[in-house]
Amino acid sequence: MTHLPTQPPLYVALPWLAVACAAAAACFSTSGDAPPQTNTPPGDPGPIAPSSWEQRVVHRLNRQEYSNTLRDLLGVQASVADQLPDDQQNELGYDNDGVSLVTSPLLVERYADIAMQLASGLVASLHPLSQSYAIVPEPGYGQACSGLTTSQICGTTGGGWYSGAGPTGYWGMLPSQRAPGTLLSKDGVAVNLPGSYSLSVKAFSTPISCGASPCPVRLHLLVDTTEKAFDVTSAGPSNPQAFTLTVDLAAGLHSVQAFSEFLPNVSNTSSAFSRTLYVGEIALSAAGGQASPAVAAKLLGCGAAAPASEACTTHVLSSWLPRAWRRPVTPAEVASLAQIVTASVSSPTETGSLQQKWDSGIGLALAASLTSPNFIYRPELDPDPASNTPHPVGDYELASRLSYFLWSSMPDDALFAKAAAGTLHTQVVLDAEVERMLADPKASALAENFAGQWLQLRKLAGASPDPKIFPKFNHNVLASMVRETTRFFNDFLQPGRALPDMIDANYTFIDQTLAAHYGMPQPSADFAQTSLSGTHRAGLLSQGGILTLTSMANRTSPVLRGKFVLSRLLCSMPPPPPPNVPPFNENTSEGSVRQRLEAHIKSGAACASCHTSLDPIGLSMENFDGVGVYRTADGPYPVDTTGLTYNGADIHDIASLAAAVKVNPAFIPCVSSQLYSYAMGQQATSGDAAVIASLAAQVAPNRYRLRDMIHAVTSSVPFVTRAGGL
Repeated sequence: MTHLPTQPPLYVALPWLAVACAAAAACFSTSGDAPPQTNTPPGDPGPIAPSSWEQRVVHRLNRQEYSNTLRDLLGVQASVADQLPDDQQNELGYDNDGVSLVTSPLLVERYADIAMQLASGLVASLHPLSQSYAIVPEPGYGQACSGLTTSQICGTTGGGWYSGAGPTGYWGMLPSQRAPGTLLSKDGVAVNLPGSYSLSVKAFSTPISCGASPCPVRLHLLVDTTEKAFDVTSAGPSNPQAFTLTVDLAAGLHSVQAFSEFLPNVSNTSSAFSRTLYVGEIALSAAGGQASPAVAAKLLGCGAAAPASEACTTHVLSSWLPRAWRRPVTPAEVASLAQIVTASVSSPTETGSLQQKWDSGIGLALAASLTSPNFIYRPELDPDPASNTPHPVGDYELASRLSYFLWSSMPDDALFAKAAAGTLHTQVVLDAEVERMLADPKASALAENFAGQWLQLRKLAGASPDPKIFPKFNHNVLASMVRETTRFFNDFLQPGRALPDMIDANYTFIDQTLAAHYGMPQPSADFAQTSLSGTHRAGLLSQGGILTLTSMANRTSPVLRGKFVLSRLLCSMPPPPPPNVPPFNENTSEGSVRQRLEAHIKSGAACASCHTSLDPIGLSMENFDGVGVYRTADGPYPVDTTGLTYNGADIHDIASLAAAVKVNPAFIPCVSSQLYSYAMGQQATSGDAAVIASLAAQVAPNRYRLRDMIHAVTSSVPFVTRAGGL
């Protein structure tokens, strides 16, 4: 098995990435004029003014996109997002804005580490560690075995006996035989791929009576310094017990042992020889989380070429690079990476067989491809970057725009096929692909990443309500809250669901945990659609996740709740508070939250104008506490939601607030703007107003269905067109 270096040579990764990233905007992006008004969709309000899409920069994959892309490229489910620093967010709170996605030196180092880790793992998966060890009997008492293979163990050390029971034989070990025990390999067991591994054995002991049951013998499994003990009670080879120790291992050599000991306080009523532990059927294998051998063979197979040949290298890279870089590649690009493999194979200092040298070289070439800006960025190459003539974006670039909008990941084979056929710009094909992609489980990325940032659900993970005040709130409740809103949003991606109904829907999706938290009847199944009739709840704003993230740790916050509605649903961001604002009175003996808030406003006249718009919204939600549980009292004080208005409408509870928000003329333009900004990967500006108005006009006849809005965005001129080298 080949062990690849833990770090790529400098010529492979860091300089390539650093230089390319610095020049990315110059190489892949220019400014240009607005596109001509062709194929104007029904309801388009008129010519589109110069807008933010004309100044769009080259996008770096954000953490989630990077991790998802590697998942789909390599077929490995493990996420690498946690190995990367957090992405910066734009003013709207989105982390897929190309302007905000800077590339730091730390990020470059992490990219190199991850690329080498995954490339090494992929190559090593061609030769996965899954080794069984057979027990070989000693030729005579105290005589060493000879001529053993690497998968055989001699059962002779320290007074052990071989038993012919079982398919491979068992090694009989006396108690307290800790050193060396069953050593799988004198030089250590070679692990090629870092990851999780399982050491498994079968064992039985000789029967010694301890009252009504046999006396157990204790088995110890030891991998390096990780040790686990098991009690063996099986008294014969006909029904041995199975035991497993799972441990994370780095690449390299590892000591693997098993040994036996008496249990404390169990008297040995017979000789030591009758308390023997028999161990056999020993195996060490990868425990998962790595690319399967089948996936590795598919990605690194030579086709008709000879193994470890130049033709094999060309075949592998010619198949790999178009998927990794999400576009066709040139022979020169393939040849450039093939030189890395050639250098490894021909190196006089590289040890191992020809196949092992090739394995090392192809691993380095794959790592280099994953540190290229062609992978880390979403460059849209233009045959004539200096031209300002507006034109459709290329089919492969359009495929990436679709997949990163709907899936936060790379295109799949079907989408690549449409790009290769040059048919994606055909409206019927584009619409069909959007429908297919929305039906795919990967479309859950829209809920996780778009809704997760639009509705700020990602922030909920940091919520920490005071356990003394909210003792029933825990991590299970929090996780169910996130799932409720995510499932609710996904429901509105279905055909026929109108976006405004999200605000006052008479149903939600809860599990047993949330039902108990809300005081509602148990649902028919976890996260089944559940009616809200008779619950005082209505729509999105009554969901526990929204109510919790807009609260303080010890109380509700009408200000935060009002700000959420204004900024996330109506795009009316209130200004920051003025300096030297006196702190809020946290003394609960001096009144309810509403009473103390009203006193707080009176103490600072400069705050009054903002609180006039914020507070009525938040106060109308006061019947729900800081973790989303319905209440009628705030401590000893009755909850008072009377006398509240917003935009001339009476709002005295969640239902009346939802009714006011639903008909607010800013709601649809706000959501349209947020969806458009997320899809384009750049915050909309005033120049995008005509495009956003067009999106809303197109979907108005069917009551603003969210699915229709997605189709409108993906068919919009800015989404399918670029100017100059954008």
